[in-house]
Amino acid sequence: MENRINTEYDNRVYWIWLTMVFGIGTDDFWKLCRGYRTVRDFAHDVMNGRLPLRTQRQKDRVASVTFDDASKVLEKCFDNGVEVTTFKSSRYPARLKKTLSPPPVIYYRGDITILSDTPSVAVIGTRNPCEYSIDITDSICSGLAKSGIITISGFEEGVDVRANSASINSGGRSVGVCGKGILDQRTFSEQGDMIVSSGVLIAEYTDINDFGRVLYDNRNRIMCGLADVLLFVECSDISHGLNNVKHAERMGIPIFAVPPADINDRHFFGQRNLLRNGAFSAFDANDIIRYMSKMESPEGDGLVKYSSIKVEKSDKTTNRKKKERHNLNNNLKIPSEDLHNSQKSDTIDISVLTGTQLEIAGLLKQNGEMYIDSIAESLDISVPEIMNELLDMQMNGIVSELAGKLYKLG
Repeated sequence: MENRINTEYDNRVYWIWLTMVFGIGTDDFWKLCRGYRTVRDFAHDVMNGRLPLRTQRQKDRVASVTFDDASKVLEKCFDNGVEVTTFKSSRYPARLKKTLSPPPVIYYRGDITILSDTPSVAVIGTRNPCEYSIDITDSICSGLAKSGIITISGFEEGVDVRANSASINSGGRSVGVCGKGILDQRTFSEQGDMIVSSGVLIAEYTDINDFGRVLYDNRNRIMCGLADVLLFVECSDISHGLNNVKHAERMGIPIFAVPPADINDRHFFGQRNLLRNGAFSAFDANDIIRYMSKMESPEGDGLVKYSSIKVEKSDKTTNRKKKERHNLNNNLKIPSEDLHNSQKSDTIDISVLTGTQLEIAGLLKQNGEMYIDSIAESLDISVPEIMNELLDMQMNGIVSELAGKLYKLG
């Protein structure tokens, strides 16, 4: 906990009071504070009407909110084990300072230092994910954690909670950006405590009683400000989570999207549209890990240590897969003309298939048509993993999808 300063007020009181006046996510604070050497002088000039305020709400807040009110907010944080840091503090996340209208004050529980230089991915998705999305979230976030990459979520039900849990359960660290404030009851839940034990929960305000209504778009700008990469797991074309895209584009953050479980299901139209417009495909964690391992911090930045990312190299697992692929080529003896019966081509390059894809091809050659769950059961592989392989095979023209998740060769 930062030491309390025995002056007229702790300096953080002035920062808090100013955010209570100007509101959350506005740049009015930053426009007016230029030229001031101390936050105390700035706050007193605002309090005494020596600076022009833009909105009537700001004027009303100056008249109704006192420094004592802000001091009580700080005391409430102390009483609940919440720490408070400001833009000028060394504890304030350096990368967040580079965002548009950075929060003047950050409230947090946990280890805020992990936000300074650790590679991170913000995971975005629905509060009601399907089984496919749950499984792929577990798989990707677990893989990211094992490579030393932290996951960031909006700390809501569904994909958010799953991303945090998968990361922590795999020995990684996770971050929750609280849209409802740091003092919301969910931050003190079992899920919140789990994140705090290995990562951090943060917010730019305490609760709606002191700071007004919840604005998730403001939360999203913080998520993007802290992330190196955005990952969309499941979202429709009308999902509010898509407003993260505008923040990402403004900040130059790369966007990944999990391929849809069903390209005709509206629950996945958000991802479908992102992929159509240039987002990177995330079939598994390695797609993101390899990309991030080649990233570089802006010149002179020195913030993020991308070199710390653990990338799986050619090891026993890789060699085993190569051996399996060689054996499958020899054992299956699938003539290329049998694999692809389309009129466009009588041949197919089997060398593009992985070991699992060759097994799938063998099953489809033997059975003609198979449902995805039957393929998964036959190979003892999860449905999401089979889905990824089938999507890759579809893109190469090797398999076709029929109605009801039924697949065939060609």
